[in-house]
Amino acid sequence: MNIGLDLDNTIIDYSESFIFHAKEMGLISENTTIHKQKLKNLILKDNDQKTWQMLQGIVYGKGLKHAKLYPGVYRFLWRAKQRNHKITIVSHKTKYGHYDISKINLRDEAILFLKRTKLFKDSKIKLIDKVCFCNTQNLKTKKIKELKLDFFVDDLPEILERLDFLDYSNKIFFNPLNEDVNTNVKYVCTFDELSKDLFSSWSILDFQNKHLFKYKLSEVNEISGQGNSKILLCKTVKNQKISLKIYPTDIKHNRINSEFLGLSEIYKKNKNVIKPLWKNVSANLAAYQWIDGTKITKPNVSDIQKALEFLKSLHKRRKDVCFKNFTRASASCISGYDIEKQIK
Repeated sequence: MNIGLDLDNTIIDYSESFIFHAKEMGLISENTTIHKQKLKNLILKDNDQKTWQMLQGIVYGKGLKHAKLYPGVYRFLWRAKQRNHKITIVSHKTKYGHYDISKINLRDEAILFLKRTKLFKDSKIKLIDKVCFCNTQNLKTKKIKELKLDFFVDDLPEILERLDFLDYSNKIFFNPLNEDVNTNVKYVCTFDELSKDLFSSWSILDFQNKHLFKYKLSEVNEISGQGNSKILLCKTVKNQKISLKIYPTDIKHNRINSEFLGLSEIYKKNKNVIKPLWKNVSANLAAYQWIDGTKITKPNVSDIQKALEFLKSLHKRRKDVCFKNFTRASASCISGYDIEKQIK
C-alpha cells in the first residue's frame, strides 16, 4: 500500500513555534496561548497579510527548532514500515519563505528536521521513503495523482476535496483540535486513530523488520483488561515469552522512560520485578520479561503480606543515588492519604 502524507501541520506540529515567534515579533502578548488558526485570525485582525506571511517564513525556516512531531507520528510510520507499506510525503512548500531576507531554504530545513527526528534517510531504518515538494496546491494535487497513492492524509480538507481520483475512505483529514469543519471528508484527531483505521489491531505483522525490532516472534496475543497501556503476550522463535507494552502517546508524561529506566535500576538489586529487555522511546514501545501467574481476584492475608513485603523492598531503595532526580509516576503516592485515596 502506498500511503501519502502532508508535512506541515500534519506530521510537524508548529504550535509552539508560532507562539514563540509571534511573541518575539511583538504580535501577541507574553501570556497568550492560542492555536495556530486562531493565532492567524488574531494577527490578521490588527495586521496585514504580509505580517502573517513573514511570521510563517520564520516559523517554517529557523523556527523549526521549536517544532515537534505530532504525538503518535513515529509509531504510525513504524507500524507502516513493519508492514512493508510505502510512505511518501507530498508538501506544498516553496523554496524560500515570503519576505525572508535571510533566504533560508525551507525545503532543506524540513529535510533536516525529518532526519533529526529519525524519520528520513537512516541507513537501516528509513520510515519515510520519499519527500516531494510542490510550489503550488495545484501541483501538489497533480503529484499525488502521478504517484498513484492509495491514501492521502492532510490537515487541509480543501486539498482532499480536490483528490477526486481517490475514494472517500482513502482521503483522511487530520483534525487534531476536533474542529467542526464544513467538509464531508473523513477525519481523525490523532495518529493513533489513523493507525487503528489503516492497520487495525496489533499483530505479528507489526514486528517483522529486524532493524526496527530486536526479537523474531512466532506468536502475538493481546492481553485484555489493561488500563492506560496495551499489553501483548509474545513468543519468540526460540520459545521465549516476552510482554510488549504499547504506551499511550502522552506528551505530558513520559511513561516509557519512567517505567523502563525505573525497573532497570530496581532489577539490578531486586529480582522480584520483571526484567526490562528492549525499548523504543520514539515509538513508545517496550519489551519486558514475561512471568506466568494467576490473577488474584480475592486477596487473602498471605497475598496482602506479600504485597507489603514487596513495597518494603522498594522502600529500601528510595535513597539510591540513581533515583535522586527521578521523575514521579503519574499516579504517585507520597503520603498515606494518597495511598488510601488510590485504594478507594
